[in-house]
Amino acid sequence: MNYESYKKYRLLVMAYVAILTMYGVTIKEVLVVFGAVLSGMLFMFLLRRNLDKEEVLVDELVLKVSEKAANASLGLCTVVFAVVGLILMNIVSILSFIDGAPVYAQPWEGHVTTGIALSWSAMALLLSFIGFKYYFGKKYGLIGRSRRCD
Repeated sequence: MNYESYKKYRLLVMAYVAILTMYGVTIKEVLVVFGAVLSGMLFMFLLRRNLDKEEVLVDELVLKVSEKAANASLGLCTVVFAVVGLILMNIVSILSFIDGAPVYAQPWEGHVTTGIALSWSAMALLLSFIGFKYYFGKKYGLIGRSRRCD
């Protein structure tokens, strides 16, 4: 299969997954959503496997741009998750400080729970970044190598 037909089939698979996901969310059926995503992943794997390898060329510039984009999005998402999580965890204290009167926590419980989840997500992102940095450093010889600047 050539690259042009691969792109057309890829768009069809994305539309298929999007439509089935919307349908599953509309009828509130989680299994339909999971089935759509998993079958879409399978279709994409099969399409990629049938693609001619000579058609796809990846040079160092494309890899460097992808690396920079991934690092920037990771950093941005981690900071936003941490700040929004911190604000939502302390929403009751912030509102009582602004109003000068005590605020009842009952209506804000869902926001506090969301803040805790976002804070844990930020921590998980940082830990996964550290873990992958260590793994790839070991794999490519960056860690454990003696550096000499003579």
